[in-house]
Amino acid sequence: ARRATVVSRLADHGVTVGGSHGLNVWMPVQNEATAVPMLAAHGIGVARGRPFRLVPDDHHFIRVTTSALDTNIEEITTRLAEASHGRLESVPDQNGGRR
Repeated sequence: ARRATVVSRLADHGVTVGGSHGLNVWMPVQNEATAVPMLAAHGIGVARGRPFRLVPDDHHFIRVTTSALDTNIEEITTRLAEASHGRLESVPDQNGGRR
């Protein structure tokens, strides 16, 4: 149920992810090397997709473990979508690490 909620919220923000089951969502980003630390600055932990690929290519993805997302799913999916679209600020506003 949590994965479906995350996938639905990402779709509301124009982010399409593949797959239909499992704990992880593979989300496209413009550059995984910059998306991971930017999301971390906002208190959101994700993993670069490259180490998990079977065949190297030029696509950039991050791995989001949905089982770890138990609070603020709307806010988190908004930040994830911003990262996917390349619009996430590298430094969050100063209210507890979140905007």
